[in-house]
Amino acid sequence: MSIVAKELIKVFTNKSVLFIFTLLIVLNGALLYVNEYTADLSYQPSAYKELHQDIKGLSNEDVLDKLEADYNELSFYLELMIDQNINSSQDSLIERYTDLDVPSLVEKYNNNSYLKYTDNYFFETELYRQVLEDANGIVNYDAYLKKIDDDAKIMTSVSIFVKPDTFAYRNIKKMPLDFSHLKGNRLSIDTSKGLKLATESLTTDIIALVLILAVCMTLITKEKEQDCLNLAKTTYRGRRPLAASKLVVAFISCAFIGLMLYSVNFAFGYFAYGFGDLGRYIQSLSGYIGSALNITVFQYLVLFLIAKLLVYMLISLIVLTVSILVNSSIGVYIVNVVIFGLSGILYYTIPATSVFSVFKYINIIAFLDTFKLFASYRNLNFFAMPVNYISCFILAVVAGLVLLSAISIALFSKQKSIRIAAR
Repeated sequence: MSIVAKELIKVFTNKSVLFIFTLLIVLNGALLYVNEYTADLSYQPSAYKELHQDIKGLSNEDVLDKLEADYNELSFYLELMIDQNINSSQDSLIERYTDLDVPSLVEKYNNNSYLKYTDNYFFETELYRQVLEDANGIVNYDAYLKKIDDDAKIMTSVSIFVKPDTFAYRNIKKMPLDFSHLKGNRLSIDTSKGLKLATESLTTDIIALVLILAVCMTLITKEKEQDCLNLAKTTYRGRRPLAASKLVVAFISCAFIGLMLYSVNFAFGYFAYGFGDLGRYIQSLSGYIGSALNITVFQYLVLFLIAKLLVYMLISLIVLTVSILVNSSIGVYIVNVVIFGLSGILYYTIPATSVFSVFKYINIIAFLDTFKLFASYRNLNFFAMPVNYISCFILAVVAGLVLLSAISIALFSKQKSIRIAAR
């Protein structure tokens, strides 16, 4: 049996590891359910799904017309809710709402049948507001691209906005070029919430972080505390294959963690909301209209999962390196909390426009927000030159994987003693 197979068996037959995996994977699904289905201040997923079923097959323009008409009716119902004497005010309502069948709407209101998807006026209004906002962005996508061109021309022609030879000036000039290949793309109005639920869960990433920590500590720290590695590392040549095998097991575990967690996320997102047409452009997703990528939703999902796996692998190398350097479980926990805590502080406190924004985005916590790589256009400031964030991400992650792999293997191989203080 190979060293890798033995290390895998050692990790996944550990009762503590199995318990943590089972508990947290179930917890991930439970938290997704609680967040989507038990919120008292929002509409249920079935309402969103049903509305999209009703507009499916219509052209973008027809969908927009229907949503605007229904939203205007809801505004009319609000007046009826406020007005206590409906009958006496019908004539004035007919005069003001000439495009509506006021008597029919009043009858629906009196029969309490005016709500189509929810049982609460404000939930219904919020549902329509969100879907209508997304539909407006999609229908007016050509205007959005034109505005990028127009804004760049105005801002680069007037020195009061930006000075030449600065990052801001170069970034503004670069933006229209980076969006030019999207002109002519026709977006589609379709459901977005299922895909957003599957790919944007912070809870899932926190759980993944805990699971990676559990695997890496089992590979290194637990064996240190049991004095097992002193026997395994009896010869210098025997150390490198052992170190490499532990890295491989960590990477395989990251793939397994990603598979288990995101299988739950995608299944939950699909059954709660649906995914819609995976062949539509990524800009059709709610909140992704600012992306400069000419890819479909399906391609986005593939790239997202690859990027997420690479980030998990990078995290596993950080934890493994710390575990090699620090001999006790408590020490490993503390150092990792400091590392990820500082990363979080940099990510959440540095403004996006700051000259230090490179520390905000070339950051392990920023990398965990993987969907943001694809959702919006961003350049980072490197010596006043705008460099695409996705390129920076790829370079940073690949470099981190190579360097930390080499460092962790070297540290593991050259460490003379790994014995902890006698108990």
